[in-house]
Amino acid sequence: MHEKIYPVTLISDKNNIESILKQLLDSGEFQSASAEFFLTEKVIRELYQMDENPYEEIYQTFTYIFNEAEKHPEPKIEKIVFPTVLDTQEISEFTQELSMSISTIKKEIQSMQKLKEDIKKNLDLMHSLDKLSIDLAELENFHYLSYTIGKISKIYYQRFVDSLEKENVIVLDLLEEKEFMWLFIVYECEQNIEKIISIGNFLQITLELSINGTASQISWEYWDKLRTIEYEIKILQLEIKKIFYEKRRFIYSYFDYIFVLKNIHNVLHEKCFLNNNFFVISGWTTQKTYEKLLEKQKQEDLFIVLRSSCTEECPTKLNNPWFFKHFETLVTMFGIPKSNEIDPTIFTSVLFLVFYGMMFGDIGHGIVLAFCGFILYLLKKNSIFFVIGSAGLSSVFFGFLYGSFFGFEDIIPALWKRPMDNINYFLVTSIVIGFVIIITAMLTHTVNMFIIGKAKEAVFDPNGISGFGLYIIILWAAVYFFMTGKFLYFLIYPAGVFVFMILLKEIIFGEGSFLMRFIQGFFELFEVLISYLTNTLSFIRLGAFAINHAGLFMAFYMMSQMTQNKGLSFLVLVLGNILIIVLEGVIVFIQALRLQMYEYFSRFYNGNGRFFNPDRYKL
Repeated sequence: MHEKIYPVTLISDKNNIESILKQLLDSGEFQSASAEFFLTEKVIRELYQMDENPYEEIYQTFTYIFNEAEKHPEPKIEKIVFPTVLDTQEISEFTQELSMSISTIKKEIQSMQKLKEDIKKNLDLMHSLDKLSIDLAELENFHYLSYTIGKISKIYYQRFVDSLEKENVIVLDLLEEKEFMWLFIVYECEQNIEKIISIGNFLQITLELSINGTASQISWEYWDKLRTIEYEIKILQLEIKKIFYEKRRFIYSYFDYIFVLKNIHNVLHEKCFLNNNFFVISGWTTQKTYEKLLEKQKQEDLFIVLRSSCTEECPTKLNNPWFFKHFETLVTMFGIPKSNEIDPTIFTSVLFLVFYGMMFGDIGHGIVLAFCGFILYLLKKNSIFFVIGSAGLSSVFFGFLYGSFFGFEDIIPALWKRPMDNINYFLVTSIVIGFVIIITAMLTHTVNMFIIGKAKEAVFDPNGISGFGLYIIILWAAVYFFMTGKFLYFLIYPAGVFVFMILLKEIIFGEGSFLMRFIQGFFELFEVLISYLTNTLSFIRLGAFAINHAGLFMAFYMMSQMTQNKGLSFLVLVLGNILIIVLEGVIVFIQALRLQMYEYFSRFYNGNGRFFNPDRYKL
């Protein structure tokens, strides 16, 4: 069901901007829109828009303060009332001072973190030098020898070592990592091996030592330094929180005010128009809010509310009962209904549950499906799980009608019929259901077309009056023929009239030459006749899947009996039921959706609307 949405325009004195826009935001039921859809070009030319939001910078400063203090703001918008006595300039100076204090500490933290990363790199280097059990400072005392330390990819390692063997150098493997080898290379000072090193993709590491000792001893020194820096960083982070809590009362109070102003001026900047004395805002609102605005207009005389004409299509707000609201997900998969289009949610919900239950009717399987669906809905709050749970309940209902419990049909009596024992009956019943649904879809389309003022589509469309008449005649003739074996020849004349009406739609209202319109109309008529047959026969799947459901369990039951072992037999039945619930449950879900979208929706539902999206406060 649709909730009534009105196009409105509010005009008021500029001094009341903040008060009025806050009322609209607080209502949560006003969607501002571009004035060009509501006002004439002449009026718009005499107005102007704000260039920018003056509170954006202060708001971003507050956001920075909250982020650095690791706090999430929860503005209390209900406490803000306009006009207010707070000084925006004072708030700006307060946030700048606070931000600078935090920024100074933040720079110290960043400096410490850089130093921490350097120490970590040195620790990695010392770890690679553990094999060198010498005082590393002594490496600088070499007179005739030189050395280099670094790492090389394992891909190039062997080739690199082979090339150095010819140069009379010593290569010591220090550490093997996942992708690299750490090497210690010693060579004579007179030797020039830089070219080999550069060609070999060897990454040299400079050893800068400010501490004497072995690699292991130096590592302990670095570990102590690393812990010291980590504690210093924590102290500085606590200092930021200390600054925040010292000013917390002012921060939250000022932020609430700036948050509201920032959101108000976002709307003002994007959608409102002003002149020297007044401001104008246009948009969409619900009947409830519209009536409240009219009442407020009478009481306070602060603004004028006008019911506007609008060139933009009205947005849609669905307002279905709680149970059916979850099934809006199935409708919006196809598209959003227009505001002047019939909302098929309730009928769709009932149809989907009937389709699913009829194809997957089993008490035990339905209980499992319902339990899993509703538990997931409670955990995830996703409507699709509620739909699955409801489909499970429908399966339980049809399970009682079929007398089926976890596939067994000898535990409880059938309240209706068993699909496996009445194959022809269920196939015929499925086609009859198809007749009813297709006729309902055509009638819905006809009503829709009259509602939105498209009388020619209502009369000449294949899913309108002419299509409805033709389908009824074909249905009448087919049923009579199968029951008596005789053909009703007199039906040819009214059928010809309806065929001619469908053909006329393209000939009269189409585009192009007469020949092109005639050919296009002829092929469209041919497609319509084919679709009547295929769409109707498509509903056979309702009975076919009901029979298949019973037959699939029968196959698992026969497999269990072939095992000659009670335990194994029970395991086969359990696994078979799990497979049926999961695999067939998903397939039937898809088939139920397909019947709705292709055989039902496609005959009357456009789904080209857009949701009512009211303006809201945004952090």
